[in-house]
Amino acid sequence: MKTLTNTTVISNFAAVNRLDLLRSLLGRLYISTEVYEEILNGLEEGYIFYEGIDELIFPFADDGWIELVSLAGEEELRRFGQYPNDCTEERLLAWLSPGNENGPF
Repeated sequence: MKTLTNTTVISNFAAVNRLDLLRSLLGRLYISTEVYEEILNGLEEGYIFYEGIDELIFPFADDGWIELVSLAGEEELRRFGQYPNDCTEERLLAWLSPGNENGPF
């Protein structure tokens, strides 16, 4: 199963220095470019628990287990589950929510 995660998940595990648990439980993770931008903003704001995260992210690290994806368009979204055909922004957010049994989570 492909796991697309958000900044909150990465932040919570990074803050307690336990990103290794995510890797143990889920294997490879995927983050969007927007999540990566939020991580960079956090670094700029002084959230030091993000330091060194580039060493875990592919393509910045060849052996990175967190993969950066763009989610630009239907094809990218289809990698993570059945993309809804009648997609509006509101429906997409509902589809991506963890409680949706038909979504990717």
